[in-house]
Amino acid sequence: MSWNSNILTMAGRIIVECVRFAANGTPDYAQGNVYWDDDDKTLALQTDSSEVTLQIGQEVQVRVVNVSGAQINNGQPVYISGQSGSRAKIDLATAAADNDASHMVGVVTHDIDNNETGYVTAFGLVRGLDTSSYTAGNVLYLQDAAGTLGTSAGTVNRESGIVIISHATNGVILVNIHHA
Repeated sequence: MSWNSNILTMAGRIIVECVRFAANGTPDYAQGNVYWDDDDKTLALQTDSSEVTLQIGQEVQVRVVNVSGAQINNGQPVYISGQSGSRAKIDLATAAADNDASHMVGVVTHDIDNNETGYVTAFGLVRGLDTSSYTAGNVLYLQDAAGTLGTSAGTVNRESGIVIISHATNGVILVNIHHA
């Protein structure tokens, strides 16, 4: 064990008393970057997709694969439809099918092309949406039409989130699925 410049090393490990992150804004994208997100007041992790940043402690995301046959878009609710390789396979969720609604895992947090991996937010904020037809504070429910959310319950009552910001391009919802 040795102590050097406030860094303790022991058995090949580095132990530090404190790491301070500067509030300098978002760095250029590089997979694995961790930085202080001053807007959300938390650490943020840049994932393997330049479109997805995990706000640590404020979001829960699941890495999934889309083999549905079509692109699944940012903001669409999905359910786990099985597995593909080592990943959960997703498809568009619908309140018209109890199985889809009960297995709803979250809302896609960026466009995921067919046969590609991506991220679903199980809890937390999904940004960059058109929420202009809603008012901030509206509760969103899974709808009977596959892959859609709305302000009234579908056949299966699945509360899925809340509108945080109403906006045509920069809308935000808080995903918070209530399973009965």
